Amino acid sequence: MFDKRLKRILLCITYGVVLAFLLRDLSGVASFLSWIWQVVSPFILGACVAFILSIPVGFFERIWLKHVKRERVKKLVRPTSIVVSLLLFFGIVVVVIFTVIPELIRSFARIAEEIPGFLVRTQEWLGTLPVSWDQVQNYLGKMELTWESTRDNLIELARNSLSAFFSSTVGVVSSVISAIVSFVIGIVFAVYLLFAKEKIGLWCKKICYAAFPEKVANKTIEIASLSHRTFARFLTGQCTEALILGGMFFVTMTILNMPYALLIGLLIAVTALIPIFGAFIGCIVGAFLILIVNPMQAFWFVILFLVLQQIEGNLIYPHVVGNSVGLPAILVLVAVTVGANLMGILGMLLFIPIVSVLYVLLRQGVDSRLKEKGIQDDSLEHSGDPPEQKT
Repeated sequence: MFDKRLKRILLCITYGVVLAFLLRDLSGVASFLSWIWQVVSPFILGACVAFILSIPVGFFERIWLKHVKRERVKKLVRPTSIVVSLLLFFGIVVVVIFTVIPELIRSFARIAEEIPGFLVRTQEWLGTLPVSWDQVQNYLGKMELTWESTRDNLIELARNSLSAFFSSTVGVVSSVISAIVSFVIGIVFAVYLLFAKEKIGLWCKKICYAAFPEKVANKTIEIASLSHRTFARFLTGQCTEALILGGMFFVTMTILNMPYALLIGLLIAVTALIPIFGAFIGCIVGAFLILIVNPMQAFWFVILFLVLQQIEGNLIYPHVVGNSVGLPAILVLVAVTVGANLMGILGMLLFIPIVSVLYVLLRQGVDSRLKEKGIQDDSLEHSGDPPEQKT
């Protein structure tokens, strides 16, 4: 008894000394954590890539295993599925590089050509305002702001920026090389995880059962399996919803002969990956791009966005994404709002599956408690009546 108490005291003293040491050198702790992140980031990237690729890999495996009977051929299903998924991934990248990017370059070139005309139209519009241009200049003069000083400040800013750009070129090149190396390591690690995911899963289960009581281990594995299914369904649903919304904008803008249909459709598809609010970001940027060319078409684009957003928000998103994670539409909105306030864009992406997992666990717990108490669900639907219990 005394030995156990002594061990606890020594353990508390050790924790206290370590905590005091860490608090004395927070900058060193931050540097150490940064170094740890640099070391493990390629493997975290690989795990994320493996999770994403596991969706098409599992899809191809299920299809091919239905038609394959020989055991020797079945052993080739997993490698073939991984190779096909990787080819599909890199094929999409190649298509984007050789088809979408040239179109984006042409769109940006057109924007550059339209900017001078936009400035002229803006100046003409300012001339129609009740406040005259002379009054604006007088107001700027009172602020001791002249075009000469503004020009000199802009030139000085450009010089400083150019100097900083050249001085950081070496750092940029080294960062690019480091990113490429990390990406290659991540892809290799992802392929390994996909090949050995059953063995890795079995290894994790063994550790879980060895470290915790059987009841706790069973619950931990159940939560992990639920989380995996929920995140996979959310990722699939979110990508599907983004593709549908981007395609809707591309088709309707092409039919209405609006400029930058492909650019804005792609932009909205990318920003729509951010749940609920992401499409509004694409709308703001798209409206500005069209405003440079034709202000009236920018107005109609906003109207088009509001119409398509209503269709997407009320029909597509709650059914495609909400059903994919098993969340009611109101909880999807709550999850996105809370996640945005806590973690920004990353929180908006992560909190929907997290809240979905918590919702399922809470529902299971409530159903279990009601079953233990013998309370029927039907009796709770009668407002104001006490619940009926089994005798």
